[in-house]
Amino acid sequence: MKIIRKVGMGINSENIGKYIKYHILLTVQQQNDIYNAMKHEKDISIKLEPSCLHRSKENITNESILPLTQKQIDSIKKHRNNNMQTLLTLKLSKTQLKCLNKHEKNGGFLPALIPIVTGAVAAGTALYNAYNNKKQMINY
Repeated sequence: MKIIRKVGMGINSENIGKYIKYHILLTVQQQNDIYNAMKHEKDISIKLEPSCLHRSKENITNESILPLTQKQIDSIKKHRNNNMQTLLTLKLSKTQLKCLNKHEKNGGFLPALIPIVTGAVAAGTALYNAYNNKKQMINY
């Protein structure tokens, strides 16, 4: 879980130097590989399935944010738009991984969801209690 959090949080601002944050669906193994490459300060190549390149409601919650160059983004978009059914190899330099590592404490959507979930639980509890109180008053 710690590994997924590190890679999944990604970077905070829209553009970091020459890199642009880009949402992409990674497997747990790919996230582990990226984490290990960050840890050992190495370049890495990951192979992306065509299904990982399309954003949908189902996979948007599992996406990671990676710092990519415009050329890498164009390659992903070309691959996606042409409906290519081959694997896309994405090479991440150690500089890109350092950028990811430097900004891992910022960003991500899970911290933003905590107050919403807390509020929803409190509201649900209040409604449930109000309903039970009304039900008990009717029974008397």
